[in-house]
Amino acid sequence: RQLGDGALMAALTRSRGGRMRDIVATIQAEQDEIIRNPHTGVLVVQGGPGTGKTTTVVTLAALLAEAGQRVVVVDLDGQANATRWLGVDPRTLAHTVGDVLLDECSAVEALVETNTQGVHLLPSNSSVNGDALELRDAVGREMRVKTAIRDLSDVDVVLIDCPGTIGLMTVIALVAADAALTVAQPSM
Repeated sequence: RQLGDGALMAALTRSRGGRMRDIVATIQAEQDEIIRNPHTGVLVVQGGPGTGKTTTVVTLAALLAEAGQRVVVVDLDGQANATRWLGVDPRTLAHTVGDVLLDECSAVEALVETNTQGVHLLPSNSSVNGDALELRDAVGREMRVKTAIRDLSDVDVVLIDCPGTIGLMTVIALVAADAALTVAQPSM
């Protein structure tokens, strides 16, 4: 089943306390009221490293898949932590999300299976940081992930893991996403 414009953000907002299982339960409970729209994209973004972005993406992906959603995780971080967490060795990849950004392959060609049933991955590795530099002057660079994920079929939700800094990859993710989930650490 597919989530419609704004519906995922509304579900995230209405979930009690923002806990992962509550978010998934809210999404599942409201699906009958949701206007269907292919590939609802959610990015997890925060301006600093070590705030739990990747943990949130991978956990949310697993819980959504467990609830019957077909999930794709897009790892836009050159550290490739989401790629590793999902059981994929970044050193052995034929294609990465960077190749998709540079139009060297399609999203379908770069998509890989993960260790989590119902979750597929557009993986990353350290070369993605260099790929971002190559995109610096490219016309339409902000639209490349959004355009690429349109080619994916049998997907309900796309979760985008962003780098710990605000830069081109975060801008690309913001353009591709229908909603943003910000991870914040409480301070004392």
